[in-house]
Amino acid sequence: MPCAPFFRGHAACVAPARKGCGILALVKKTMLSRVRVLFAACVGLVGSLVLTAGPVRGQGEPAAKPERLTAPQEWLVLAPVDARGRQPFNPDAVFLRYLLDRSAPPPRAGESVQGTNKAPSVWTAIAPNEKGWVAGKIAYAYTAYSSDRAQIVLASVPGGATLCVNGDAHSGDVYGGNGVGIPVALRKGTNHIFVRGVRGRFQLRLTTCAPGLNILAADATKPDLGVGEAVDTRLGAVVVNASQETIPELTTSYGEFERPFHGGLAPLGLRKVWVGLAGPAPKKIGEQKFTVQVNDATREFVLAVRDPAGPRRRTYLSFIDASLQQYSEILPTGEIDDASIALSLHGAGVDAFGQARSYGPKPDFYLVCPTNRRRFGFDWQDWGRIDAYEALTQVLLRTGISSSRVFLTGHSMGGHGTWHLAALDPDGFVAAGPSAGWCSFDSYVGRPPSAGVEPWRGADGSSNTLDYLSNLVQTPVYILHGADDDNVPAREGKDMQKVIAEAGGRVVAHFEPGVKHWWDKNKEAKGADCVDWAPMWTFFRNVLSDAPRKEPDRIAYRTVDPATDPEHYWIRLVQAQVPGVPVGITAERDATGVRITTTNLRSFASMLRGAPRKFVIDGEVVRARSGATFLRTNLGWTVAEPPVAEKSADRCGPLKRVFAHRFVLVYGEDDREALARARYDQQRWWYRGNGDCAVVSDVQFLAGNYADRNVILYGNRMINSAFAAVLPRDCPFDVTENKITLGKRAWTGAGLACAFVYPRRGEDQTLVGVFGATGIAGARLSYVLAPFVSGIGYPDYTVFDASVLTKGAEAVHAAGWFDFAWRLPTK
Repeated sequence: MPCAPFFRGHAACVAPARKGCGILALVKKTMLSRVRVLFAACVGLVGSLVLTAGPVRGQGEPAAKPERLTAPQEWLVLAPVDARGRQPFNPDAVFLRYLLDRSAPPPRAGESVQGTNKAPSVWTAIAPNEKGWVAGKIAYAYTAYSSDRAQIVLASVPGGATLCVNGDAHSGDVYGGNGVGIPVALRKGTNHIFVRGVRGRFQLRLTTCAPGLNILAADATKPDLGVGEAVDTRLGAVVVNASQETIPELTTSYGEFERPFHGGLAPLGLRKVWVGLAGPAPKKIGEQKFTVQVNDATREFVLAVRDPAGPRRRTYLSFIDASLQQYSEILPTGEIDDASIALSLHGAGVDAFGQARSYGPKPDFYLVCPTNRRRFGFDWQDWGRIDAYEALTQVLLRTGISSSRVFLTGHSMGGHGTWHLAALDPDGFVAAGPSAGWCSFDSYVGRPPSAGVEPWRGADGSSNTLDYLSNLVQTPVYILHGADDDNVPAREGKDMQKVIAEAGGRVVAHFEPGVKHWWDKNKEAKGADCVDWAPMWTFFRNVLSDAPRKEPDRIAYRTVDPATDPEHYWIRLVQAQVPGVPVGITAERDATGVRITTTNLRSFASMLRGAPRKFVIDGEVVRARSGATFLRTNLGWTVAEPPVAEKSADRCGPLKRVFAHRFVLVYGEDDREALARARYDQQRWWYRGNGDCAVVSDVQFLAGNYADRNVILYGNRMINSAFAAVLPRDCPFDVTENKITLGKRAWTGAGLACAFVYPRRGEDQTLVGVFGATGIAGARLSYVLAPFVSGIGYPDYTVFDASVLTKGAEAVHAAGWFDFAWRLPTK
């Protein structure tokens, strides 16, 4: 199962519990024990939070009722001028012309823009319909909005990916239905507003709010209470800072319990905080009200009370960022001791509770439906994949069900997730059942050519499902698909059936005639046939009864890198020889010893027990204790561990892995562009991943305690003093005003940007991520990066300028990997 850059944590990662709570060390062979993590278990009640939309009560003023401002009456819209897709750099002629420079003149009606498409597009005036919606094939929209005074309002853009107000970018609500307003600063007079990435139609909503702290009821992460169960749970909510001043402290509380959130709330900032709730057991199905608090504000909040057997929602704390996440479940109708777990992954736009309600209860299966962090989330890749394992671990810990009795299934995007998780974790599941699942982005919707070129392909290696076919054939698979599926073509299932069968895997497939993507022929039975398919459950039961699962004497395993999933039965992968290239191992044990063949491995460990053995590794004989770690040196294989400062399964690139380990975003105190850029990443992490992180200035960071966290820096070392504090002195990167140096190479100018990941100075488990810039233009250029989009990867380092806005990834100055010792490659 997957490993530590996402899961590593300690007591501080979870949250202070009430007095008497201890740390529960995980000693079971579950996911978290496999990554050697301590789970700080809150045995009792935890601090609490308020969901409110009023000012801080200490100011002594009642909350004013929010008012919707008059929406823009006219927009200029532009059809796409550049081809876009899941690639590291999308050309963007509009950003280059109007947004890279804050002082650039705005568009005018009739003005033409030429991008990489053959034909130019023209800005065209359009009025919203009577409900304020603007529809069409729109890449960008622009309006000049007049405000009678300088003010901070809450803005939301359902249907638009990004909102840019007077040059500052903010997260939109491209999928709609989020309901959260993000604080934006309007100036007196004309405000220049752009909307990018329209999904069919969009609407701009501007709403007044109280100054300072606002705690919003929308987008709450809510648990369900169980009839007859004492209340001991957590809920989460969005808090925003409608001011240009930092709110230095955030404390959530309920009754006698409190929980501080380190880093406070940045100017115009947003965080997703959580609160513990406690109380007597509800006596009947219905609702229960709580009055909870953040700082001095209070609000009544209502939770559903449901039958404990399910479907119901539960919440838990994530090891990625200590945020509150949610999953849904249905308990088995039989004995827990006899049950297996079915991990069910939802489709795009479906929430976990809706997924659970698509099933009927089973006597012998405990149904667990994680969220992928959001309804769309990460396509069950990246942090979405980790979310599935975190939810699974919660149930394994609570029920004591063996991790050797876990099945995997899912529909549509969740069917893809089933292929994805099964291919990368062949010893993690008894069997897999993808329904209407697509194999990969490349087979389903396709990606631009640059996504398949190194180093970008290696940086997103886990997307390439068929690269790990040898893993997939180890897991029995039941494929379910509508023969006339109009969303995910049935060929996706048929192609996978063919390649698995040809590779020698155990696969059964059923293509239901006359049905499309979502179907349910048996209306009388509980559950929808396209997910709750009786023959699939029979297949699962038969696989379980065929033979008890045990560790095989011969194993074969191939994966993206050791960090993706280091353990396969009795072998643990420690370090790749060449980063960015898949690693593999085959091993066979018998009474004479262990024979091992490796591919691109520099270090691995045996997890066997017992007397010393003879290991034959790539033809070399090494005698060692059964649980030894092996290292490839210039003289061959030997018994040794890599130095702790080198790359490992616990600490390595690519860039995305820095967004873990309770990361904090740090900007230079006087650097407006860096603050706006960090705030945008904070908002995107919340929107895409239901996550939480602090945005702090370098002054706050150096004065506070941010040890044992990943740190993400913005700007350069001349304007952000945290650079010198967290980057090692031997880091090959140096980012200053007007210059980026990488080893012996250097680039000059104010429009340069870079993104890289490197070990944090003085710590052996954490990382530093840098979004560096040599000037204002470079800082603004980094908005084009998409680190939170699945199917896009960035290697350890990238250096680029505005040429990427016209030529894409081929225009980068440098991109690649540090070697196993975090050095620049010699070639």
